[in-house]
Amino acid sequence: MRSLGELDQEEKASVFAGYLNGISIRAEIEEDAPGGPWTIWVHDEEKLEQARQEMALYLEDHGDPKYREIAHQADLQQKEDAKKELKLRKKEEGLVRSWNRSTGRVGTTTLALIVISVVVYLVPILQPFLLLHLPNVLQGEIWRLGTPIFIHFGSLHILFNMLWLFDLGGMIERRQGSLFLLMFVVIIAVSSNLCQYLFSGPSFGGMSGVVYGLFGYIWMKGKFDPGDGLALHPNTIVLMLVFFGLGFSGLMPIANGCHAAGLAGGTLWGYLSATLKSRR
Repeated sequence: MRSLGELDQEEKASVFAGYLNGISIRAEIEEDAPGGPWTIWVHDEEKLEQARQEMALYLEDHGDPKYREIAHQADLQQKEDAKKELKLRKKEEGLVRSWNRSTGRVGTTTLALIVISVVVYLVPILQPFLLLHLPNVLQGEIWRLGTPIFIHFGSLHILFNMLWLFDLGGMIERRQGSLFLLMFVVIIAVSSNLCQYLFSGPSFGGMSGVVYGLFGYIWMKGKFDPGDGLALHPNTIVLMLVFFGLGFSGLMPIANGCHAAGLAGGTLWGYLSATLKSRR
């Protein structure tokens, strides 16, 4: 930042500094002593020569209306930019608060789902009793409608699902309680499992249908009911949707029926919850 010169009146200095800002030369004034003079400072040294030429013209005819008009427009633009910056900062702070809430202590339901999934993964002999077979369900083994969510077929499979369950499930549980999360998981699990069963039969498993249900619910709540405190970072939304789309490319064996039903169910639930709340 370089000194451009001094002016003996504060108003003249303010108008000229505003004019410089209006023509894209960043400038500010500084009172050297009580009552003046006022020094004009230019931020960008490469524009110092242009600023000197402008100052020479200003000293010759500082009463020209263009100086006040351009300074006024620059002041309005500065205030508008400040409003936008404040709005953006508040949005970022809201996302940070939501993230902090989502990464706090894990709730009872979330922890129970993670523990059961890990136990089933480490004791694979349990898995045949958890697969969805409709003949067994009709014989009274109704737990099979939901239990495929606890079956995982590899370390990356269970790690991916448990990390998302910890974040998304934990976020919902802290805001809406353990019983709500349990009810949500049961409904999404049953619906997504039945959908996948129609596509592929009983040979499937994983928490990803529930994960996409949680994702869809939080996504809609953050979009249509931000005051509820549930929100996702835009990068998270893009990542989840890209992975959802890749599942249908055929590049990897994924339970797309679970993903689609879970996402549809969670999105619809979140949207209806948000819109119905707004009408009360």
